[in-house]
Amino acid sequence: NCDDIKNIYDHITLGYASILSSWTLLNSGTKETNYGHWYPGIENDGAAGWAYEPKIVNTPWGIPPINRGIWNVDGEIDMGLGSSIDSLCTIVVQDPNFGTVCYGGSLEITEDQYKIYSLDGIGRRLNIRLKGLLIDIELDRDQFSNSEPIYLNKDLELLSFYINNTTMDDHCTIIKVSGLENNPYKLFVNAQHRIDMDQNKGIEISIPVKKGLATFIEIKK
Repeated sequence: NCDDIKNIYDHITLGYASILSSWTLLNSGTKETNYGHWYPGIENDGAAGWAYEPKIVNTPWGIPPINRGIWNVDGEIDMGLGSSIDSLCTIVVQDPNFGTVCYGGSLEITEDQYKIYSLDGIGRRLNIRLKGLLIDIELDRDQFSNSEPIYLNKDLELLSFYINNTTMDDHCTIIKVSGLENNPYKLFVNAQHRIDMDQNKGIEISIPVKKGLATFIEIKK
């Protein structure tokens, strides 16, 4: 809720922990770890439990007694994992306790730039919550580059990124931009001016993405 600036940082911290929580119920591993923390063995690799049992020993309804850990049956966890996939994003936030941090990605801070690597697994949503800049960017397909970072100047006058063509064909990607609070920005595609952005309601614009060619997006004042 961007209107509740006083508590926005608490909301983001709690919200992102909620997004990640369902993945702790996934039983998975490598050959070296015997394929699972909760239930070892290759036959259990990739299985997901229903919920987390906090008691040392408990007898839930309908199943044999289980120890503390994930339930050895499934249930609504599919809903939890599905919601997590729908919610995954990369967020850069100026937290009052931890400073400038990045959820769902990696952040490098230089003298004049933030370098943001989207590592949330989906690579289609970026949310910036810095003093002076609240902006949301979403791609309806494709992904932010997995090799080049998203660049944001510390003067907040330029944000740029490359789009990965994930299907390796000619098509269009819709970019949604919102949250600019009437700050005037221009959107460029491969150095060509496409649209002015100076409205709270945001914009949606279709961007041509070509096979074998990089697509470079700039949002600048």
